[in-house]
Amino acid sequence: MTTPSRTRIRFIDVARTYAIVLALLSHALLATGFSANRGFAPLLVKQITRTATPMFVFMFGFMVEYVYVPRARAAAVLSLRRRLLVRAFQCYVGYALASLTAWLGGCPTGSSSASSSC
Repeated sequence: MTTPSRTRIRFIDVARTYAIVLALLSHALLATGFSANRGFAPLLVKQITRTATPMFVFMFGFMVEYVYVPRARAAAVLSLRRRLLVRAFQCYVGYALASLTAWLGGCPTGSSSASSSC
C-alpha cells in the first residue's frame, strides 16, 4: 500500500544543516578550549551553539509526526514497527562503532571533564 507523496519542506533541511554546523562548532570550540576563555564573546558563542541540541529534538518530533504518523495510518503498524527497529539497530551500530573507535584511539571513558582532548 502506498502513501501519498509529500513535498520536501525546505525549512527542515536548512534547520538541520544549521543545527549540524552549530553542533560541530560547539564540539570544535570545546576541544580547542575556546569556551574556557573569559569574556563576553565566548559566552555569546556558547549560548548560540547550545541551541543545536534543542533543534535536533524539535526536528525529531516534527519528523515523527510528519513522516511516520501518516504511514502508520495508511499502512499496517507492524511494517512500520519493523522499519523503526531496523533504523534503531543502524543507529546503535553506528554509535557502537564510534565508541569503539574512540576507545581504540585512546580517549578516556567515563570522564566527565570538559577539557578532554577527544
